Amino acid sequence: MNVSLPSSQRSGRLLLRRPATSGLAFLIDLFSRNELVAHRPD
Repeated sequence: MNVSLPSSQRSGRLLLRRPATSGLAFLIDLFSRNELVAHRPD
């Protein structure tokens, strides 16, 4: 399944944009840390 996503989306308070390919390694590292993702089981 291929879904087309907009490059950005604005909510009432936030502008949410898709990360650049160059930033993916940083985001993967950030969200793989247990202390930052409290709801994820070990």
